[in-house]
Amino acid sequence: MRSLNCLAWMLVLTGVCTAPLPAQETVSPAAPPAAQQPPQEAAQATSPIELPPAMKAFGQFLGTAEQALRSSQPYRVKVESEWLSLRNGQIDLSGTNYLQVLISGNNRLRLEAREQSDQPAQFIAVADGANLTRVHAPLAKYSREATSDPQAELAGCEITQSILEICGSRLLLSNQAKDSVFQQLTQVADLGDDANLRHFQIGLADGRVADVWFTEAAPHLPVKLVTREVKSIGQDLKQELQITANFDWELNVPITDADFAVNLPAEYQQVSNLADTLAGQGSEELVGRPLPQVSLVNLAGQPVPIEKENRPVLLYFWATWAAPTTEDLPGVVEFAKQLESQGVRVVAVNVAEEKDVIAAFLEANKVTLDVAIDKTGEVIHDLRITELPAVVLIDKAHNVRAVFEEVTQDIRAKLADELKKIADQPK
Repeated sequence: MRSLNCLAWMLVLTGVCTAPLPAQETVSPAAPPAAQQPPQEAAQATSPIELPPAMKAFGQFLGTAEQALRSSQPYRVKVESEWLSLRNGQIDLSGTNYLQVLISGNNRLRLEAREQSDQPAQFIAVADGANLTRVHAPLAKYSREATSDPQAELAGCEITQSILEICGSRLLLSNQAKDSVFQQLTQVADLGDDANLRHFQIGLADGRVADVWFTEAAPHLPVKLVTREVKSIGQDLKQELQITANFDWELNVPITDADFAVNLPAEYQQVSNLADTLAGQGSEELVGRPLPQVSLVNLAGQPVPIEKENRPVLLYFWATWAAPTTEDLPGVVEFAKQLESQGVRVVAVNVAEEKDVIAAFLEANKVTLDVAIDKTGEVIHDLRITELPAVVLIDKAHNVRAVFEEVTQDIRAKLADELKKIADQPK
């Protein structure tokens, strides 16, 4: 499942901005410097172009909302996000996540994300005016650094952005929301009143489509966003990710210093940069160490006990929704035959998909591999894998010898070197 606990592979998701934006009634196209043009031509080139009515109305609603938020700090927004992964129109994965953001002046904010509304936050980011503290509760790790602009700091944090994306709130902390949206915007349809909400549908340059609803009454805050992205991942097979985010805004909320305090258990470990650690920068720490306990099953639902193998094992992590892995699979099949002839077991580990979906894909694409399933994504989480495909090489003593997040074609020479070192190890 796609969950906040599985931050390692949330980075594959995409989202559309929901932050309120300033109104933009006209757009000025780029033009050569006026000195290189006749005065009359230069004036014509820099004259503003009137926006279509729907796009103009969309910008006005966004601008009104942004102005209201700027003048109503501190404010809090709670987001309930439901996501669906559909395969040819049929739901194969789904989940719900919860996000809460408190924005105040003086460089203070608090962001909390959780999988269940009644459970403790799993990811927390708090700026108290001087420092920014980020906490990942499942790993009991945190980082803390001085910052004078926590919103900009978090806008550049891949882990925070991945959380915002799956919550349909990608640009919630961005100070450049206006530019980001209007640079991507290709069309806007004003669908009018919908249950006392103003409904717009927008198209983006990358092919994504979104529906957004604002309150009809000022300050026109966005209260619902639905984004859809469709990709072809095989012959006659289409994958769609749909995220529905509902926003609950509270303006001019009372706050205390306690809202920006972080109380950490004594066992929590401080790291230099939590984002880097969670983004897989710490995977090298696993090399040379025993393989963490993993729980894998085959397509029949039976356990795959990697820890009982007495030969090297190569784990290849993939998913049908990750196009680079499906494109790499034919080469993996041939590579696996070579390695198995050398006494290496190759296991293609699918990430969190249903066995009938996997079986149908393998049959349709004539892929013959030893397949196991990481049913919840916990294995790639424990191995600090953030991108697919990924390869983990394990020696006969069950120690991790290498972790690569690349297609196999690019790492075969490196794997050959590692396997030779394993073969040359003293018995």
